[in-house]
This record gives sequence, C-alpha cells and structure tokens, in this order.
Amino acid sequence: MRKKTKKFLFRCQSPVISGPDDDNLAICDQCRHTFCKKCYETFHSQTMCPRDYLIEQMKLQEQKELQRLQQEKEAALAQLIKTKAHTKSWNEQKKNTTQRYHHIVIKLSEPNSLLQEILTTERINSDGIQFCPDSLNGHNIENGEKIFQYLIDYNKRREEEVFQNQLQTCSICTDIMPGLDCIRLHRCGHFYCRPCLNHYIRMTFDNGKFGENLHCPQDHCKQALLPTEIKQTLQNEELYEKYERLTLQHGLESMKDIVWCPRCQSPVISGPDDDNLAICDRCRYTFCKKCYETFHSQAMCPKDYLIEQMKLQKQKELERLQREKEVALAQLTKSKGHKKSSNEQNIATQRYRKIIIKLSEQNSLLQEILTAERINSQGIQYCPQCHIAIEKNGGCSHMHCTRCNFDFTWQTTQEPTTTIITPYLEDEDFTEVESIKEEFNKVAYLVETPLHEKAEQNEEISSDQAHEQEQEENDEDLKISIDNKSVIGSAILNRVTKCPNKSCKKINVKITQDNWIICSACMKQFCFLCRCGVKTPEHFGKKCLRTTPV
Repeated sequence: MRKKTKKFLFRCQSPVISGPDDDNLAICDQCRHTFCKKCYETFHSQTMCPRDYLIEQMKLQEQKELQRLQQEKEAALAQLIKTKAHTKSWNEQKKNTTQRYHHIVIKLSEPNSLLQEILTTERINSDGIQFCPDSLNGHNIENGEKIFQYLIDYNKRREEEVFQNQLQTCSICTDIMPGLDCIRLHRCGHFYCRPCLNHYIRMTFDNGKFGENLHCPQDHCKQALLPTEIKQTLQNEELYEKYERLTLQHGLESMKDIVWCPRCQSPVISGPDDDNLAICDRCRYTFCKKCYETFHSQAMCPKDYLIEQMKLQKQKELERLQREKEVALAQLTKSKGHKKSSNEQNIATQRYRKIIIKLSEQNSLLQEILTAERINSQGIQYCPQCHIAIEKNGGCSHMHCTRCNFDFTWQTTQEPTTTIITPYLEDEDFTEVESIKEEFNKVAYLVETPLHEKAEQNEEISSDQAHEQEQEENDEDLKISIDNKSVIGSAILNRVTKCPNKSCKKINVKITQDNWIICSACMKQFCFLCRCGVKTPEHFGKKCLRTTPV
C-alpha cells in the first residue's frame, strides 16, 4: 500500500494527500494545482528537487572543509612530535652525562619570584654556558606561571594516584579499604568510604542542610563539600537534582532583590526599593512585591499602610503605659513617704532598746535575720510535730510532712507583709549581707569591752587558750552597739532578743511569728516578749500571746 500523508497547499490552503517518498508530485483536489511537495513550487520534472540539490552541495562543501582542517591538524601534530622528540633527546643526553639528582622545597607564595630569577640567570649566562636553544625560547613571566601551575597539577595527580593505590582507613567506620573505594574531599583533604559519606549526606539532607551548610563530617572542620563530590557520592540523579534545586532555591531566597511569583512560584528580579512593581518573566503576572497581590497603583501599599497603623497604635499604647507608669511611680513615692513618716512615728513612740554584739558575729547575725525575713516573705510554715520548715506551692490546705509523716492543715494567712529588710533580699547571699551591712554600719557605733567583763572573760578562759586570747584580744575588744532609734535598727531589734540565761546571753533571732524561743546556744526555752522562762504552753494563755507579727 502507498503511504499517504497530508500536505497543505499555499494557493488555497487545502490539505493534499501526497504519494510515496521518492515521488515529489502533489495534486490539489480542490484547485487542481500541481506542485512539488518539498519546495512547494510548481511541479518540475527534474529527478532531484532544486532544494535537495542545494542541500547536497552544502554538505559536499562542508566535507571538503573538514578534510582540509584534518590534514592541517595532522601536519601540525607531526611537527610538534618532531620538536618534542628533539628536545627530549637533548634533555636525556644532558641528564645521563652531567646532571646529579636533587630536589628543592619552596613556599607556595614564592613561585613567581623564583622562576623570574631562574629565567633572568639563564639569559645572562647564556653566552658562557651551553643551554638548549629551545628551552629559552619564549620564557617570560606568563610562561613561568603556566609552568608552575603545571607542576602543581602534576603533583596533585601524583598524590591522587598514590592515595588510590594504598590502603586507607575510613574516619567514620574505621574500616580498612583501598583508596580507590574512598572519596577524598578537595578543600580539606579528609577522606571517607563511599557508604559512610553517602549516609552522612542523606542524613544532612533530611536535617535541611545543603549547599555551603553541608560541611565535612570531621569535627571542627567547616569546609563545605563540592557539588561534584556530592554527585560522585550519591550516584542518584533524582536525589542530586533535588539537592541542586534546594540549593538554588536557598541561594535565591537569600538574595534581597529576588521575590517569588505568587502564581507560578518562579523567582522574579525586583526593581528599586521605592518601586513595588514586579513582573514575572514566566507567566507575565504583574504583582506587588510587598503584599503579593495584583499590582495596585496607590502610592502606599495596603500592607505598608496596615503596618504604619499598627506602629502608631503601638506607639500610643506605649505612651499610655508610660503615663500610667509615671502615675504609679508618683503614687509609690507618696506611699513610701507616708510609710516612712509612719515608721518614724512608730520609732518615736516605742520603748528604747539597744543590743551590743561582737564585731566577729555581725555577719552571722545579719544572715540569720535575712533568712528569717525570706521565710516570712515566702509564706513558709513549720510542721507542728517535728518543726521542719515547709513551703506550700499549690493545692489544698491538707499537708503531709515527709519527714515525720504527720498530717496537718495549712493555716491560711494574709499576704506576707513587707518590712524595711525585704528590699535587701536578692539572689546572692553575699550581696544581701553586704547591702544590709552597709546600712547597719551607718547607724551602729563601736564600743569597748568594760574592764570587769574582761576580767570575767579571762577567768573563764583556760590556760591552753591563753596564747590565742592574746592574739585575738584586739578583735574581741571590738563590739558594736545599735539601738531602735533608726529605721534599720528598729527592724533588726524587733527580730532579735538576748537569752535570759546570765551565763549565755546569746542573741537569738525570731524566725516566725511564734514567741516561744529556744536558745541556739544553751537550749533554754523562754518567751520573746517578756524573756521569762517557758516550760509549758500555759504561759502564753495567761500572760503573753503565743504568736505576734514581727
């Protein structure tokens, strides 16, 4: 059967069914026009169409030109081989007769200067020493750099050959294998076996790192892997295409002048910052590069307008908060002044008291006072049975002591009141003591130990401690006295009292609101208010209160 194809005639533009491939005749059934189906001209009776003839002539001319170039190339190669053979024979003859083997080591930063000196010396001494004429032809700085680069490339090739022919140990799996099965990184020189490096690259891809963020697996090595090394390791075209796509996308996203088309998600190069117009070269979509909506001709983008309104609203809110802060500070200053005046009035009406402590015991006493203040400020209560301090951080009022397994009810109290010592409670104990000590020293004054007390102390001290007493005599003589005529002094004296035992006289600190005090030195039990001895709780029911605020 004849193969039939459709042709379109340029006269009436009607389809025409053509005959076999070796027959160029085509006849239109509509207008009866006969034409050549190759050149679409009126049918010609030549065996070969003029268009085919022209194509054949161009092919013949191109073939002759290729033959001529091939002949010139062969002649140039023959001339080059002849020149190299002559140079090689002269160099081998010189090497075998006069030269002794030696080598040098130069710095990588000194190739140009060294080659320039060598070439200059050859030109100067060329009249007295026999050199190969071909070795001095065309020697200059440019050729010297080419020679040095050739030496570097040759050295790298030789190192790679030696590396591949020896056994290597992978730094990840520590397996020993031929260097041919390992991949050595170009930038840092570290090498790994292909499976380990392949697993590392895939795992790094899963963590979202690619491009310059894909570093060498070696610890503290920040050199990135080359794309050719990644492709050689993966040997997966689909995964490598994904790597290239993500790397390109990451690079485009890091460019400030690139925006993404909201319609086809193609990168678009944006114009100046004051021009919001962006036109996608792929889908020809015009959009605003700030709000990514269809381009609008307003001077300000609606997104920028919204941002400006939010900034103005935020600024007004900050101004309102600033005004409220100023009002609160003024109110606080006023309340502090009122509180200070009330404290001064309380100080004027209270009974005069003072205590005398040793200078060496100052820090420990202040630390106990701060600890008691912290316990009261944090709402700590004591177990009724074992008297261990317990802090409640939530839940109901039913409490269980983990030390003695005693169940009791948490006493609901008001919010902890602040005193003059509360502001000195900070994170570091050293800072707390030093800060309150500074205020303490402003109102305290030094006193000397009376002579009769010194005599009593000397009688009580044994002979073994006489030598130490002499060395510390000056320190023991220094004592500090403080009264309740100052704010800080009143706050301290409201928490401390002296043990009623004449042989002890230890200053004890009231920790909680409980007035039943046990001396930490002689273990004597007494009342904080009247300093009388206490043996049973009946004392607080008849004479004094069991609990009073500090």
